[in-house]
Amino acid sequence: MLETLLVDRICACWLTIPQAALSATKRLQHNGVDLSNAQENRLDKVHRKFLSAVRELARVRTLLMPEQKLQVNIGMNQIIA
Repeated sequence: MLETLLVDRICACWLTIPQAALSATKRLQHNGVDLSNAQENRLDKVHRKFLSAVRELARVRTLLMPEQKLQVNIGMNQIIA
């Protein structure tokens, strides 16, 4: 359930990146000037949200993985590590 929510968040964030880039590109085409601080900040924020969502999904998947145990049988001795 948590993984599904995080994947949905990643998808939503991923869709906002091209939209923000398109908005910035339109401004550059119309005005021929550099991006405003607000638009640069928006692009940075969109990328940070996307990377944060990906990072959280990776962390959740790591935490949900079952702990792997190693069992070694040598003669009559069993070692479980």
